[in-house]
Amino acid sequence: KALADAPFDFLIAVIWSSLMYWMVGFRDDFEHYLYFFLAVYALSAVATGVGYLGGYTAPVAAIGMLVVLLNIMPQMLFGGLFINLDSVPPGFIWLKTISIFRLGFEALMITQWQDYGALDCSNEPSCVAADGEAVLSRNGIDPAASYAGAILWLLIPLCVYHSLAFLILWRRAQPRQFEGAAPEDDTKGELRRDSEEQQKLSSIERPEILLQWSNLSVEASRADVNGASKQVKILEGNAGNVAPGELLAIMGPSGSGKSTLLKSLAGIAELPLCQGSDVMINGKTFSEEVREHSAFLFQDEQLFGNLTVREHLLFQCRFRMGRLPKSECVQRSDALITELGLGKCKNTLIGAIGAGISGGERRRLAFATELLTEPTLLFADEATSGLDSAMA
Repeated sequence: KALADAPFDFLIAVIWSSLMYWMVGFRDDFEHYLYFFLAVYALSAVATGVGYLGGYTAPVAAIGMLVVLLNIMPQMLFGGLFINLDSVPPGFIWLKTISIFRLGFEALMITQWQDYGALDCSNEPSCVAADGEAVLSRNGIDPAASYAGAILWLLIPLCVYHSLAFLILWRRAQPRQFEGAAPEDDTKGELRRDSEEQQKLSSIERPEILLQWSNLSVEASRADVNGASKQVKILEGNAGNVAPGELLAIMGPSGSGKSTLLKSLAGIAELPLCQGSDVMINGKTFSEEVREHSAFLFQDEQLFGNLTVREHLLFQCRFRMGRLPKSECVQRSDALITELGLGKCKNTLIGAIGAGISGGERRRLAFATELLTEPTLLFADEATSGLDSAMA
């Protein structure tokens, strides 16, 4: 890409240099114009490398822009454009030394003022510089410095930025090979590795849970047509139970309180239960400890769009079950990818809704995320939404 863009960058540098050089009124000879153009073209090539580095470092444009700004702003502050080069604090001398703005500033200043000769100060009450060398010294630049040296020093950041960008792009373009991953075409869990080839997974101690609830009522405040607040019953006198090993489906029209009921049973409802409502776990009052053995699948998937499917599962496993070794997280993630038919998209970025993986794949990934911890009790709010009958 850099080679393909080179002719356009060259043309833009020629046009910009031609307009700026003669409009500003720099030294009117072709030799100094050529030096000015070379400095501008070298700086634009370095800036292109910085842009490549930011773009290839992060898949999200906002993060890439942040990488560029964090790289450019410190170099700009101590590059001679805002403060005199001789006034840079001692702790930031190293930043001045590597600043691409200092190198470009020195090259342009040397082009204009070195061997300029005496300056006419007859009409000035106080003459700050008698000749071109004095102008350079006043700006913290060695009057004897070489223009060629400044340009050659610019080649170092040019090579560094473009090389780093190329290496990052090359690394990201490589197909990802994951140890213990399921075959690419194993999308419906039809293929399995032999059990003797797999490392035995750590057993997670989970108690059996009998969930019972009675007289479950939830109220919410709502304003009437006159603006007065009144209490509205969302759930009233609901009762039921789920025994270990059972699957219970809650059905009802939209807005009937299904999500509120599930969240109330899971202990994560936004609204408090009314007095007299009882939720029992194994015959005892519901406690926060039950959350360690349960999981909740929300209607809206809580996914990281800048991760791939497999990276998301690995991150969730390490985050939720940090005590497990990394190899076991890899094995658990790959097993769920195989079981839920995510093999073909396991190395695809999740992305936002409408981009990245499909809606059905997002739903299955959210389901796999909750199954990582092997919960005893799983609350699933519209678990089959977005899935066809076969996948559901």
